[in-house]
Amino acid sequence: MGEPLFLPIAVISCNRPAYLAQTLSGLRAAIVEADINYAIGLFQDMQFGENNALSLKLSKDCVDVFNFIFPEGEVYEASSNLGTALNYARAEEWAFQERVEKFHNTAAFFLEDDFVPNKSTLICIDRLLKLEKNGFPIGAVSAAGHIQDLQAGVISPMGQLWAYALTKKAYIKTQAKMLSYRDILIKYQAGRINQYPPLDQCLELAIEWGFEPQAAGCDSFLAMALHSEGFIQVATKGVFGKYIGVVGESFNHDIFKDLGWNQREEEKLAASSNEILDSCKKYHLMLRKHQEDQFFKSHLEFYSDSCKEAYVAGRFNICKKIAERALLKWGSCSCRGNPFYFERHYIKSITRMGQQHEACKLAKQAEEANLGTWGYWAIAVALEDDCSWTEAAEYWQLVNNCKTNNS
Repeated sequence: MGEPLFLPIAVISCNRPAYLAQTLSGLRAAIVEADINYAIGLFQDMQFGENNALSLKLSKDCVDVFNFIFPEGEVYEASSNLGTALNYARAEEWAFQERVEKFHNTAAFFLEDDFVPNKSTLICIDRLLKLEKNGFPIGAVSAAGHIQDLQAGVISPMGQLWAYALTKKAYIKTQAKMLSYRDILIKYQAGRINQYPPLDQCLELAIEWGFEPQAAGCDSFLAMALHSEGFIQVATKGVFGKYIGVVGESFNHDIFKDLGWNQREEEKLAASSNEILDSCKKYHLMLRKHQEDQFFKSHLEFYSDSCKEAYVAGRFNICKKIAERALLKWGSCSCRGNPFYFERHYIKSITRMGQQHEACKLAKQAEEANLGTWGYWAIAVALEDDCSWTEAAEYWQLVNNCKTNNS
C-alpha cells in the first residue's frame, strides 16, 4: 500500500456560498474515499468594490458553511479584495511555509469554490503525484481533465488549474518568478478601477521570461514558470468531479456553453497507478511539447489589449514597444477587418511622445493600405488629448477627406 498521503488542502473562495457548499460536500466525500491525512484551510476573499452589507453577509455565509462541513479547518479571511492570484499566494504560504514543521508534505491541493470533487478526485491526485517517485519532473497534477481533445491514454495536458496539486519542489523553484508576477498585482492594487491584472505589464514580464502569454491570469503565469523550470503538468483524461461555475468572474452561461463544460461527462472510476504510470511513460514528451506550443504562440488579441492598456495608463513608450513587436510578428492586421488596438494606439502614443512626423508617416502608410481614416483619426484624438486643437482640426479634415474619397 505504501505510506499514506499527507496533503494540506486549500479552498479558494469568494462569496458564493451556494457553490461552496456543494464543493465542500464533494471534498469531504473525496477525503473519506481516499483515506488520506490532511489539514484544510479556507481562504476567503472579499468581492471587488465596496464591502457593502451584502458582500459582508456572503463572506460570513461562506465561513459558516466551511465551519459546518469542516469544523477542524482553519479560516483565513480578507478585509478587502485580494484577487485570485494573491489569494492563492497566501494559500501557498500556508501550505508550504507557515506549517512546514507540522505538515512535512511534498505537495498541496488547491480547490476553488466552483469545482465539486467526486469520490475519486483525491485518489487520482495521489496516484498522479506518485509519478514524481518514478523520476518524472512533476510540477502540478489535476483531476479536472482538459477541455480540448488533446488527451492520450489516461493522462492529458493540464488546462485550467482546477482541482490541482502543486509539488513543494515546484513551488520552491518557481517562487522567484511568481513573486515577480505578484509584485505587478500588488503595485496595481492601489488606485485600480477593476479587478483584472494589468495586461501590458504582464505581457512585458512574460516576454522577459521568453514566452508569449495566453492570458494575464495566475493560471497562465504559473504554467509558464513551471515549464521554464523543467516541470511538466499532468491531468487526468477525464473530469473527476463537476465544474459548476456557470456564473463568476470569468464565466457566464454563454462562455460556459461555448467551452463545452455543459457537455463534459463526469468520470467516476480512477485509473490504476500502473495505468497512469504506463501512460505517462508513453506520453510525457507529448505533454511537454503541448506546453511549448502554447507558451511560444503569439496571441494577437492579447497584444492588442495590452497595447491599449499601456496607452490608457500613459505608458506610451511601453505601448510603442508592444506595438512594434506586434507589427513585426503580424504586419498590419487592420486590413483583415476592424483595426486592432496596437496599430491605433501606436500612432496615438508616438503622437503623445511628440513624434508627430513619424505618426504622419505611419498614417500615410495606413492610407496606402486603405486605412487612412482611422490612422488620421488616431492622430486627431491624440492631439485633442494634448489640447492641440488647431493641429487636431487639420487631421479631422483629413479624416473627412478620406471618408469622401472612399464613398
